[in-house]
Amino acid sequence: MKIPYIAFIVVAGSLFGHSSLAYAESWLSKLTPNLKKQRETLWFDELTTQRKARENETKRKQIEQQLNQSVSLDLQNQKMLSQPQHCLSQNNLKNKQPIELIDAIERAVCRNPETKSAWVQTRIQAAQLKISKANYYPQVNSTLNYDWSRDDNQVKDRPVLSYDTDLRRYGLGIRANWLLYDFGSRFYQAEEAEKLLAMSLAQHDVALQNMIIKTISTYYQIIQAELKLNNINELVVLAEKNYEIANARYRAGVGIKSDALQMSANLAKAKSDQTKFLGDLKIAKGLLASLMGEPAYQNFKINNQLKIPKELDLKPIEILIQDAEKMHPKFKAAQYDSLAAENKIKAIQRSRYPSVSFNGIYDQQKQTSDSYGSDRQSLQAGVQVNFPLFDGYNRKNQIVVAQENLKLKQLEQERLKLEINAEIWKSYNELNAIHDNIKALTILNQSASEAYEVAQGRYKAGVGNLLEVLNAQNVLNEAKMNYSTLLTEFLVVRYQLLSNMGNLNIWNETQAQ
Repeated sequence: MKIPYIAFIVVAGSLFGHSSLAYAESWLSKLTPNLKKQRETLWFDELTTQRKARENETKRKQIEQQLNQSVSLDLQNQKMLSQPQHCLSQNNLKNKQPIELIDAIERAVCRNPETKSAWVQTRIQAAQLKISKANYYPQVNSTLNYDWSRDDNQVKDRPVLSYDTDLRRYGLGIRANWLLYDFGSRFYQAEEAEKLLAMSLAQHDVALQNMIIKTISTYYQIIQAELKLNNINELVVLAEKNYEIANARYRAGVGIKSDALQMSANLAKAKSDQTKFLGDLKIAKGLLASLMGEPAYQNFKINNQLKIPKELDLKPIEILIQDAEKMHPKFKAAQYDSLAAENKIKAIQRSRYPSVSFNGIYDQQKQTSDSYGSDRQSLQAGVQVNFPLFDGYNRKNQIVVAQENLKLKQLEQERLKLEINAEIWKSYNELNAIHDNIKALTILNQSASEAYEVAQGRYKAGVGNLLEVLNAQNVLNEAKMNYSTLLTEFLVVRYQLLSNMGNLNIWNETQAQ
């Protein structure tokens, strides 16, 4: 009996004004002391939930606005999609001028099939966007027809029933259909195609950066092979000199034949390594020529001057990772792909609503014969409303598939985030380690060179032994080889760090140098 009375008090309060309502509330609070506290708790929870929902919605709109701004910036490149691409560098490889790194990159970007394929995919997606926007225009079709028939029917002994006809028909028909309103289905289809175009542009950026870092790596492989070849040439000269010293000592009767034989074997090994490094140099040049769209057998020169900074001026690793999450084209492509999947879900959901179309038909038929002729014209126009009633749960299952695809794309975003973070972490620490190691190897080179001169002088004077000379020579050779390797690896890893951040701009780097 209490519940109806309470309901009567509340209704009466709402009908007779605020004071009655306040009286009802006070009466209810006296009747059930915990009711007010429970109501306040429910109101507070509801307000908290609404506030969090508003904050999440605001954050989502901000992210989507940033992506849309990025999309608008990326879509400005659509005017370039129909324009032919020209290489920036047109220098001939046969010229005696050495090829700079920037020239090699420009050639690879413009001429390599991988970058061309990515550009073609972008143009295909731009055409898909235009196809999706075609739904906003009327669809008009026309038909023309002409047919001729002759009928000769003769009835024996009945001339009245006999006849001979020559009939010609001409026709023209025009059908027009214009979708006027569909509750947003075609809008979200166009939005999906637009996001896919933005994703294609980001993937094209990924292809360009991959080609750039591949060209940089191959370019510095050539420099590394040239440095090692120079080192091995110096080693051959030292080995020849040591062999001459050992052979002279043997002929003078102050040395033994085994020393001369060991120095001869040492010289043969150095020449063998010389042949190997010469082959490595030719292979590296062939790979770079192929990347630049040239025959692999062409010979050319490159600029092998290396610039190593004395001190590294790197930002903290946290800032680099944050910047990568904002600008990396792989991550942007994954985000655009997710937005496209969301728009696809919305387009399928909106297809369950009615659609309004305008239909028009114009038909003209003309018929002529020997005995008579006719001319008929008709014009029809109207509005058609389509109501989707039942499709065998096709649309429902399409929505399920689209939602699951969206989850996969969101998981791909998380995977890319972890992968990019790991790559930046690796390149960052590797770059610091190589830079510190270069300083240590510089000191080692100086010490090894001095130690070798002392060992060679001692052996020539007859106070040192062969083992001391060979050990000093091996240490010097290893130090020079490691130093040459680290110099090129430092520059490659430096560009690799920029690539992992998604900010590999070799043109700005070249101008800065």
